[in-house]
Amino acid sequence: MNVYRSSGDLGDCVFSLAAVKHLGTGTYVLVDRPWTAVLTRRAHLIEPLLRSQSYIYDVKVGDGHGLEVTHDFSTFRNGGLPWGRSLAALHAEWIGVPAGTLDFTKPW
Repeated sequence: MNVYRSSGDLGDCVFSLAAVKHLGTGTYVLVDRPWTAVLTRRAHLIEPLLRSQSYIYDVKVGDGHGLEVTHDFSTFRNGGLPWGRSLAALHAEWIGVPAGTLDFTKPW
């Protein structure tokens, strides 16, 4: 099963969902990282949205609870933020999903 990890801004979680939906069912882990905004204190704001997605099996807040992360969005900014690229495309490409395979016009 896939284990997705995200940190930082709530919007980053939202923009990662297109790739998550494409890859399939998994657990979504919200963590704090030294290089991003604190997310775990705000997790209650995004957790209901994540849990309502049919392709998210579970949501964990904190260190990942011993789960082996298969897709880590928390470092996507290391790839840069090229002008003209959507955050959804950058998230997808960071974990190896070609943005061209995703239809961003349909709800994710």
